[in-house]
Amino acid sequence: MSERRAWRLALAGSALLSVLLRLRFVFTPITSDEGGYLAVARAWRHGKSLYTQVWVDRPQGTLLLYRLWDVLSFGDEDHLRVISLVLGAAAVVGLAVMIADLSGRRVAGAIAGILGALLSSAPAIEGYSANGELLGGTFSVLCLAVAVRVLVGRADARWMFAAGALGAIGFSMKQAGIDGLGALGLWLLIVWIAGVRSRRETFAQLWRTAVGAVGVLLLLLLHALTLNLSDWWYAMFGYRLDSRSALKGANFDRLWRTWSDARPLFLPMMVAAAVCAVVIVVRRRSVRFAAEKMLLPLWLVCALATFLSGGQFFHHYWVTLAFPVAALCALVIGAAPWELKWVSVMVAAVSILLSWGVLAFESRSDFRVSISNETRPLKAERVGHWLRGHLQPGETMYAMCAAAHTYAHAHADPPYPYLWFDGVRQARHSQQLLIELFQQHPPTWVAGFDAADLCNSTGELQAVLTASYREVARVDGVPIYRLQP
Repeated sequence: MSERRAWRLALAGSALLSVLLRLRFVFTPITSDEGGYLAVARAWRHGKSLYTQVWVDRPQGTLLLYRLWDVLSFGDEDHLRVISLVLGAAAVVGLAVMIADLSGRRVAGAIAGILGALLSSAPAIEGYSANGELLGGTFSVLCLAVAVRVLVGRADARWMFAAGALGAIGFSMKQAGIDGLGALGLWLLIVWIAGVRSRRETFAQLWRTAVGAVGVLLLLLLHALTLNLSDWWYAMFGYRLDSRSALKGANFDRLWRTWSDARPLFLPMMVAAAVCAVVIVVRRRSVRFAAEKMLLPLWLVCALATFLSGGQFFHHYWVTLAFPVAALCALVIGAAPWELKWVSVMVAAVSILLSWGVLAFESRSDFRVSISNETRPLKAERVGHWLRGHLQPGETMYAMCAAAHTYAHAHADPPYPYLWFDGVRQARHSQQLLIELFQQHPPTWVAGFDAADLCNSTGELQAVLTASYREVARVDGVPIYRLQP
């Protein structure tokens, strides 16, 4: 078998591994984020104003992708994790190519593909989900993979335009997806200032990257100008700075809880890489410096910064770190002696596959409970299907006050902008709009996932619910209220 054919098989195998590890979880209930993104995208497609009539603190890229899925799938919400299969596979191929180019060793690239597939798809960190961390992380990987090919002389310099654009698309998927573009820009700036490489050549690469990125960011801004720029800016940055970031409202208790699930995935790989690094240094006595390789530590630093800046530390936050950690570990392990190389890969793989196996055999109803003690995804699915069968033309429904996935399953547009609990409680004008909804345009149906006083502490929502609604059913323990004439 030729070396080129073996390399192509290695890339295909990494992509297939990524798909197979996620495939088991395509059929589990969608998460609140996934269902909420789809509900927002559908409402946007139906004519509601984004960030005003329907709201989410995510850039337009994720919503555009979900909107495209809704059109291509003819409204199928149950299998939207096909998105994660496709983008997850693209990410591991990009990771493998990047490390092969950086190291000059295709075996290191193959290791990167394997480690990236295993770590990024781990169910313990919700790697199966089509969440912003995976979507943004994929484009960060592709950004750096394209840039590295240019930096090592394997692609024309004009490809830096594409690298910048891909990095900015990562931001359009989630603000944290800026890590790849940030690392590339920082590396180019440092190299230009230090004069490690030709300043003229480095400056040309820097401005091409900037032009590619600015082109995409301008498209986001131009679209925001067709909406309400103030509302867009608040959704992108203001909401986080006001109430949900590392600076305000951070949940560090959750950080340590989710780390306990992420630790068995990350630590064995990192320890194996550290052992390999020691052996490499001892055997070689010196390590050849290559400026391009410094991209990986910078990428990890940028990813850590975006990881910490979110402040909420849900399980899926760890996906942000999966690709840079896998890349850095693969670069080191790929340079180790042959026996140590594959022992290290096996150590990392076994620990992750054990975690995967524990969750892969959980029943559909127990799966989310095992990860985060959460029963709401399955409840939202059943309630949404029930409401979908009972909603008549012209009727509206409200999932009180935080079960965004219910709208996706019910195929109903939200009558109120805020779909997640923190938004209902803390976002700008959220309480005022909630009271106005029930006093002026009360929804026909209300699914009581949360008590009214938990959603609105003034008692106004409970007063309207008591006076104007009657409980007509219970679906999986969730009371369903109907507006009375």
